[in-house]
Amino acid sequence: MIGHAGRTFALVESGPVPYELTDELDTVGPADFDGTLDGAYTAHPKRDPLTGELHAVAYHWAWGTGWR
Repeated sequence: MIGHAGRTFALVESGPVPYELTDELDTVGPADFDGTLDGAYTAHPKRDPLTGELHAVAYHWAWGTGWR
């Protein structure tokens, strides 16, 4: 679980996209970070202590391989 940009997310390593939760931890639904996430995400993002930006490495076996 992580809070970011006023939202709360449940994260899992190499699984589905994060799920957004309410303040009461009810499920809002899958979150693709406003259309910028096209697959799995990491459960271990890191926040830049100076800027507050959230950084992560996300990967998918077919990204960049030309596989369809």
